[in-house]
Amino acid sequence: MNKNPHSKYFSIRIIHHSFVFFSLTEEPLKWKKSGLTIIGGGDTSYQLNELNYPRGICMNVENNYIYIADSSNNRIMQWKIGSNNGEIVAGGNEDEDEDVDDIHQLLTPSDVIIDKYNNNSLIICDQNNRRVVRWFHQNEIDPQIIISDFMCEGLALGKDGSLYITIFDGVLRLNQGDKNGIIVAGGNDVGSDLNQLDNPTFILVDDDYSIYISDTPNNRIMKWGKDAKEGIIFASGNDTSTLDRPLGLAMDHLGQIYIADSLNHRIIRWREGDKEGEIIIGGNGFGNLSTQLNTPQDLVFDKQGNLYVSDAANNRIQKFEVDFA
Repeated sequence: MNKNPHSKYFSIRIIHHSFVFFSLTEEPLKWKKSGLTIIGGGDTSYQLNELNYPRGICMNVENNYIYIADSSNNRIMQWKIGSNNGEIVAGGNEDEDEDVDDIHQLLTPSDVIIDKYNNNSLIICDQNNRRVVRWFHQNEIDPQIIISDFMCEGLALGKDGSLYITIFDGVLRLNQGDKNGIIVAGGNDVGSDLNQLDNPTFILVDDDYSIYISDTPNNRIMKWGKDAKEGIIFASGNDTSTLDRPLGLAMDHLGQIYIADSLNHRIIRWREGDKEGEIIIGGNGFGNLSTQLNTPQDLVFDKQGNLYVSDAANNRIQKFEVDFA
């Protein structure tokens, strides 16, 4: 028996490490404007109940754990929704003995995803160590370096298990088992032409292997089809009606993209072909009120459709519940 009275409105499936909504009424969901602080929210701290500039986030909906790139604490936190404290599952070793091996340390991690193709291990952008690493839930297994010698920002998995990584002027793809990746978007030096990217950050890959890219300094979201030589502008702009340093991305069943519009301090929803997006969270100035965000970095949904935002400059994770009114 279905005990969710709102299940008639939508269902959800996982698209790699994100979720896609299928609204049975074909109506976009709405969220309450006031958020709940479920993690952090105090001063910057290394305590297990606090965060220091959280960036990328992802969720395992099977056990209701959220994983957080707690960047300025140099660690990945695992947090059971509803718990008072989190658990360090990667990094966080800089205060231990000096002989702690470098592979067990992180330096300003920017993103984390769950690899369901490899025992739900965690893949991490270890940004300032200039590498992508894999951490296992079994403590006896050492972390592995997947690829190194460049600075990454964002990660995504394709439906075949291939790994997508943002680099300074493009997106790199590694097929399972590969040691060297291939450029699948950009790679034509930093710039703003349709075949160029400028230090892209977060990415999303759909079932057709189209890549949605936060081309952050260019204030645009690029859509790059499989095997395409150039992208198309999905969303763009830098005035108050458009984007200012976009970061994290998510998608719904209508192909709408949800964007952490960081310097506009809001979450915005954008349909392909539209000239401007729709503000769904924030957008009323930066601040720490329940209706405000301050430099949001990333977003993720749970099975019920609730929206979680890494509200970086407020050192907190905000939960925005679905509004069925």
